[in-house]
Amino acid sequence: MGVISNSFFESGTAGWQPVNNAGAVSIGAVTNDGTARVGTSYLQVSTSQQGGSVAIDIPQSNYVQPTSLYALAWLRAPQGQVDVTLAMWEIAHSPYAIVVNMNRNFTAYGNEWFMIENGLDSLPLPGGSSEVSYRLEFYINTINQPLDIDSVMWWS
Repeated sequence: MGVISNSFFESGTAGWQPVNNAGAVSIGAVTNDGTARVGTSYLQVSTSQQGGSVAIDIPQSNYVQPTSLYALAWLRAPQGQVDVTLAMWEIAHSPYAIVVNMNRNFTAYGNEWFMIENGLDSLPLPGGSSEVSYRLEFYINTINQPLDIDSVMWWS
């Protein structure tokens, strides 16, 4: 398993940020309400504009590039139904900027937690690239409906 800083949201929203349509995204940690999937906290996100997103960046350097990456998360939609896309990004930096991504669409229904997953096949890095970062990004495609996220993990 890869280490994602604050993957169980016990440190609030630390490391997680609105990205796409950022000004329309509301993000907050819900703590101690007794309904977290793991621990005592989870992330709650909503958007007033379709496609608003929240993401976490996972930096890497001086590593052996994996051939495939996988991610999973637990979601729920406590006020009904939310359409969401889980995007995985691989970004090679210096001396070239190369972006690879894979998107999967899901619909969260109701107050029960359910698991989603996604996978990404890496491309060979161009000669000289030594820095790579990854991004896990949740695009919320239903406006004004909260989406709860917990227990986010990735591995190769």
